[in-house]
Amino acid sequence: MPDVRPAPKPRSDPQFANTLERGLRVLQCFSANAPDLGNRDIAEMTGLPRPTVSRLTHTLVELGYLRRRPDSARFEVGNGVLCLGYPVLARLAFRRVAMPHMRHLALEIEGTVSVAVRDRLRMVSLETFTKRDVLRRQPATGVTIDLVGTATGLGWLVGASTGERERALRELAHSAPESLDAVRADYEEGLRQLAHHGYVYRRAIVRPDTTAIATPLRRRPGDELLVLICALSTPAAQAEALERRAGELLLDASRRISAELLAG
Repeated sequence: MPDVRPAPKPRSDPQFANTLERGLRVLQCFSANAPDLGNRDIAEMTGLPRPTVSRLTHTLVELGYLRRRPDSARFEVGNGVLCLGYPVLARLAFRRVAMPHMRHLALEIEGTVSVAVRDRLRMVSLETFTKRDVLRRQPATGVTIDLVGTATGLGWLVGASTGERERALRELAHSAPESLDAVRADYEEGLRQLAHHGYVYRRAIVRPDTTAIATPLRRRPGDELLVLICALSTPAAQAEALERRAGELLLDASRRISAELLAG
């Protein structure tokens, strides 16, 4: 079953279009983790009433942003969403630049390497190379994970500008206020890790004897903040040495990718 997200509280902003927000919230339910959903699934994930969801999915089908599966009453993303995404993909030169370095890193650590970007309170994988799926998450382009409680999300938080970070925290305060104190504590710990190592890390979050390491990529003003992440197996007897080597390789890949992006 896809992740259930708490329903956001009503907004008092008179300029805020709640119907549009609900339609976009429906589209955000779909991901590589959940490629097809029914109205019941969407209602549970969004907290919206079933009749509201039914009207929204009908409208999104009519506009081409969703399509109904011919073999069931479920929906999948339509070509309209793909067309919206083309301008974003066109400006992401990192895919051509980053992949050789990501591939080299994944082979060296015998793990997974990804580049991710924030989408509200989740991180979306834009490119992935896997030598060995140590986290058993079936990593792939488009897979999403939470911003909160992950090395990827922490890498974004420590690399974000003050304004970007405050916007994300406001979204969190709106959707999951009970998480704010823990996120702020994680952020402070992430700053210490970044100052000491140049990267942040999380151990055994998904599986025992594994480590995820992340660092933000340098960027031009106005560009989206991208995060480079690797995950590897770290058996207890070798964990410190493996993490240190993987961290050094990650930073080297980050420097090379950032330099090529900034020079392009």
